[in-house]
Amino acid sequence: MTIYSLPDLGWSDHFARQLTEDDAHLTPARISEVHRTQLVALTTTGETRLHPNEAASAYAVGDWVLTKDAQIDRRLTPTTDLHRKAAGHTHTDQRIAANVDTVGL
Repeated sequence: MTIYSLPDLGWSDHFARQLTEDDAHLTPARISEVHRTQLVALTTTGETRLHPNEAASAYAVGDWVLTKDAQIDRRLTPTTDLHRKAAGHTHTDQRIAANVDTVGL
């Protein structure tokens, strides 16, 4: 199992400024996989599976969340949000990735 520091995972002052005193008991985690009913995230203690408190499609790879006991407390505001028009006849956005600094096409 690979262990990462928060800066290794992309943590920055932007995210640290969003924390409050009430968040001291929560663990920051970065979403690495989005599945239909669960998310996989990386923390300083390794990989963890999370149960979202809203539809998993509301999250994107790269999102930072605050967690406790495999439950997501809240999602932090991203620095960037890459999205596209969702497939189908409705006019909704589909999130693709968050907090991305560089994209290669």
